[in-house]
Amino acid sequence: MLVFVVLGGMGNVRGSIISAAVLTVLPEMLRAISDWRMLIYAVVLILVMIVSNNPTLHQFFEALKAKFRRPVKAGRAEKGGEADE
Repeated sequence: MLVFVVLGGMGNVRGSIISAAVLTVLPEMLRAISDWRMLIYAVVLILVMIVSNNPTLHQFFEALKAKFRRPVKAGRAEKGGEADE
């Protein structure tokens, strides 16, 4: 249970719920390959922990988000602002 909170993020309810769902479903999806199931599960957990704590990857994903973020239109920025004279 602690792994759900750690992977989801302390103080992040949505992340904890998503990680709990993924970590509950993943072993069931891997049930068909029972010999390798726990090994793959452990490798996925380790990779997620490495990726989630890597500042270089955080910067990369922030740059990606900024690149694909829609620009704010000028009309919306001025809405509710100064009145025309």
